Amino acid sequence: MTPRLWSVLTTVAVVVSGAAASPAAAAPPPVPAAPLTSTVATAPPVEGPQTTVTGELRRIVLGEVDGTRTAISAVVTADGDAVHVQSADVADVAVGSTVTVTVAATAVSSHALALDGGAAVSDVEVLDVPAAEGRVAEIPAGPAPRDVHLMSALLPGQTPAAIDLAPVVAAVANASDYFSTSTGGAISLAVVSQRDAGTFTGWGDPATCEFEQVFGLLDWAAEQAGIFPAYGSGKHAVVQTPSFPGCDGLGMIMDTDDGGAVWVNGATGAGELDPWVVAQALGHTLGLGSSHARMDCEGLVDGSSTDCDSAYLGSAYDVMGLVLPQTGDHLGTPGPLNAAQLEVLGLLDSTNAIWAIGPGTNTLKPVGGLTGVRFLRIAGVSDATYYVELRAAVGPDADLGTTRLGCVGGILDCTPAVFQPGVIIHRVDGDAGTIGTETFLVEAAAQNPRYDNSPPPFVLAPGRSIVVEDGEFEIGVAATSPTGTATVTVKKGPGAAVHKPFGNFESATAVPGSVRVRGWAMDRDTRLSSYLWVSVGSKGQVVRANAARADLTRFYPEQGAFHGIDVTLPGTAGQNTVCVTVINTGPGANTSLGCRTVTVQSGSPIGNFEVARGTIDHIEVSGWALDPDTAASSYVWVEAFDVTGRSVSQLVRATGDRPDIGRAFPGYGNAHGFSASLYPGEGTHRVCATAVNHAAGTNTPLGCRTVQVLGVHPVGNLDDIVWSPGFLTIVGWTMDPETTASIQVRLVVNRTTTYTVLANLPRADVGAIHPGYGVHHGFALKIPIPPGRGTQVCARGLNVGSGMDWDIGCLYKRT
Repeated sequence: MTPRLWSVLTTVAVVVSGAAASPAAAAPPPVPAAPLTSTVATAPPVEGPQTTVTGELRRIVLGEVDGTRTAISAVVTADGDAVHVQSADVADVAVGSTVTVTVAATAVSSHALALDGGAAVSDVEVLDVPAAEGRVAEIPAGPAPRDVHLMSALLPGQTPAAIDLAPVVAAVANASDYFSTSTGGAISLAVVSQRDAGTFTGWGDPATCEFEQVFGLLDWAAEQAGIFPAYGSGKHAVVQTPSFPGCDGLGMIMDTDDGGAVWVNGATGAGELDPWVVAQALGHTLGLGSSHARMDCEGLVDGSSTDCDSAYLGSAYDVMGLVLPQTGDHLGTPGPLNAAQLEVLGLLDSTNAIWAIGPGTNTLKPVGGLTGVRFLRIAGVSDATYYVELRAAVGPDADLGTTRLGCVGGILDCTPAVFQPGVIIHRVDGDAGTIGTETFLVEAAAQNPRYDNSPPPFVLAPGRSIVVEDGEFEIGVAATSPTGTATVTVKKGPGAAVHKPFGNFESATAVPGSVRVRGWAMDRDTRLSSYLWVSVGSKGQVVRANAARADLTRFYPEQGAFHGIDVTLPGTAGQNTVCVTVINTGPGANTSLGCRTVTVQSGSPIGNFEVARGTIDHIEVSGWALDPDTAASSYVWVEAFDVTGRSVSQLVRATGDRPDIGRAFPGYGNAHGFSASLYPGEGTHRVCATAVNHAAGTNTPLGCRTVQVLGVHPVGNLDDIVWSPGFLTIVGWTMDPETTASIQVRLVVNRTTTYTVLANLPRADVGAIHPGYGVHHGFALKIPIPPGRGTQVCARGLNVGSGMDWDIGCLYKRT
């Protein structure tokens, strides 16, 4: 019996806010948000001529018909060109981020979907992250099904073909039932639209299958569904085309994230698309990785990938592995999702899992029972996480031991066998619970000879145990019961390491007269909060890492949340060297988390006099001020002088909310904005602001501004009388302080002739002098030259509001 083989091209996302260091004993977990403009060298310098490429980071995983998976990353420029780069060099950058990468100059010509190579990246600068910055792998559960949009389409050169969407509709319904059952109803799917999308004209050359073409098709399908960009949207699009020669051998293309697009290449009708293939594809768009196994490991049975043969899709326990046909052309029904996959979905918690630490005995119910505690999670001391499950022949797992077939050695080495019930162990390498996490079945019963019709070597029988992760732990099965439970034991292995404490010294920030130290620390020998020695300069003291850090529970759930460092210790003015050491508990030694240099500010206040604006009857001033010697709000002295030297003044406190100042000066808070109103009377005034010193230093002048205080009567000016042959033009401006609208001006010529015009011509100079009133306050009246040797013109602004009409000037010009 041979398995159905297909190719899968998967677009995966790694998250800036939740993907950095692995949860290893000596490395911190990812911080909630990475800086948007950080530069990180991720590989040795590139040899030869180099260039920089700026664009959007995209990542795909290509699955060939032989079952291998190849990660491919590309930077897509604004022009649509794609530069293939090595995935490991950009693994900690979110898909959709705008980046600038430094690569070999020859790399920019690489466009094809090559399985190997990719330009080495010597430098990565993250310029911007997607709008969903901070999104972690967990998919929030909701009562409503997740939208699925179906469409048929053609690619260039294809002739119209009848594409039946009904099998996909049925497959989505099956997938919805599967995920709803596996997640207790938290996740389901529903087809919300079906349509013929026409021809995708953006593909280009029908003889090629390149980065730009694949990304373009996926994005086009998402746009047709109204969910662009698809990754992170929480919604799904499926597009079917006739088989496309340019991408020969590819059967499906998928985004992998919380939502995405699926391209079905070649399916046209019933019987050509298995429902569980669609379920696996949609599982990828939910953010799930594949279910593999590891076989023939050297040394211990769950050695690293370099010590074992990788059995690609070698787990037939859930939909993300390969379940072989039972009858005809249809795949067998897979069992519920495993624990690691539930963790990716944010659905593994204390109601269904035990978070193990140290030796202990645990009772598990069967996964197929769908209720109660069914999983045991054990965090290794390196980058491995173990999930222990009881797969009994109940519920969705009822076919175990009878008809569920799978490839024990993976689809590269497929000798089908019936998958058996019992206790199994999955291993996850790297960050557990993140998007795209792949799980590996541990070869728990390696003594069984292979390919002799014996049970697959994954079930750990009662009375047996295995040692994992270089001898750190020993996991055993004490007993199973006919009622469907298993008793699992965990104890120290023969190679158990001496646990040194570990953590991360995240920041040291200057605050007034002190230094605030933040980070986290823990010791695997205890769940209790660790003690630290923190020194600032020549002085130090013992503090406890007991601040709540909910982010740590994602990577170390067995340790609890109270391992954060957040303490403020006295410092001195100038540079301070701050060092943090975690004090060991039990066997082992103290661990230094490093040192940082922090400058504690002291001296005269600083600030900025930002605004001085004259209005009707008063002056408005604002700005900010901060004294380095205190986080308290500073005082500011503001004073206004008129042309005679008379003044009015006011002492105000800078208590206004200024988040920008709080960000610029961490530790000082936001309450440093000042504003005031002065009433010096009408006219021109010189306004000055001075920050008042608190301790060390002197008062700081923040500058002066010249402003005009307006009354309630119109203001303006008669600027000029301009002569031209046979005519003269009267030019000026006027406005009423009680309105921003244009007002009328009355012009009297030679005391006999009166004109009334609307002063609505643009005058940028007036708008600059009187901000807030706009620019439409100018007038220009052209009239015949009056008889006589000269002309006198007087102008009066016509009042609006509570004032009165007001003369704005007279001019006399000789003929």
